[in-house]
Amino acid sequence: MSTGLFYRQPVQTRLFQSWGLGVFSTVAATTAGENLERRIATFSEAQFRNFWSVNLEANLETGRFNDRLLRGGPLAARPVSSRIEFGVESDSRKPLIMEAGVELFVDRAGSRARGVGLEIDWRPSSALRLRVEPEYAWNDIVDQYVTARDDPLATATFGRRYVFADVTQREARLNTRLDWTFSPYVSLQLFLQPFASAGRFARYKEFTTPRRFDFDVYGVDRGTVTRDGSDVTIDPDGAGPAAAFSFGERDYTARELRGNAVLRWELRPGSTVFFVWQQQREGFVDGRADLDVGGQLGTLTGAPSRNVFLVKLAWWLGR
Repeated sequence: MSTGLFYRQPVQTRLFQSWGLGVFSTVAATTAGENLERRIATFSEAQFRNFWSVNLEANLETGRFNDRLLRGGPLAARPVSSRIEFGVESDSRKPLIMEAGVELFVDRAGSRARGVGLEIDWRPSSALRLRVEPEYAWNDIVDQYVTARDDPLATATFGRRYVFADVTQREARLNTRLDWTFSPYVSLQLFLQPFASAGRFARYKEFTTPRRFDFDVYGVDRGTVTRDGSDVTIDPDGAGPAAAFSFGERDYTARELRGNAVLRWELRPGSTVFFVWQQQREGFVDGRADLDVGGQLGTLTGAPSRNVFLVKLAWWLGR
């Protein structure tokens, strides 16, 4: 169940063109009455007299349980978490518009997620528009689900071992768009998105107690863990009777470049032909995490490409 209350002041004052405030609340539970979500959020926005604007959003999550962490397994406790987002935008009436934003997420278990983004929107004429949107994210996660294995000796978790890890993740992208109208009948749209992501897995561990947020780290609190570059082998109790198991190394580096160009030509009113070129380049490396994702964006032009060319004709049959 979600509720919200929002107030907006549209009357110009000495400082503001307009401003608004909001508060929102969300509550969710299982049919058995177990609390899954209890979130309160606030939102505020303001436009100044010079037509610059700012917005701020903050929320606090105090839900008690998480029914999805174990992917169908028993309930786990949900750490208290909070998120803050802040953005500022320049005067949207100008030929050059800039917008910047930051985001921060933290929880009591130690997870952190930080992101920054910038949007530059340049309109040198009514026929031409260029937008560039660089984004970067730093994520440090302490409860990344990895796999689950059946084991009758894992009685505390009902005959199944749930394996998690800490993950250090970095992501970078640079969205670029160009809209060029040559005439009322001919226009060109270009889109380019280089993207890179890398994740380094560490501290493989086992979920221990339903309805809590407890883990035993392999090789520290229990058992052993061996990594050979391609596989991870875990013995959950060392010299004990539990069987060892293996899975593929989870470290990764992914790079991708997507682009397309669309030329639109209106032959006559209602009848248009589109010439489309799509290109995709990608590379994926299992077992290795190169966290310098920003430096990888410029290397994507050397990756193998897949090109698709399309022609579409829309013809108006009426008068």
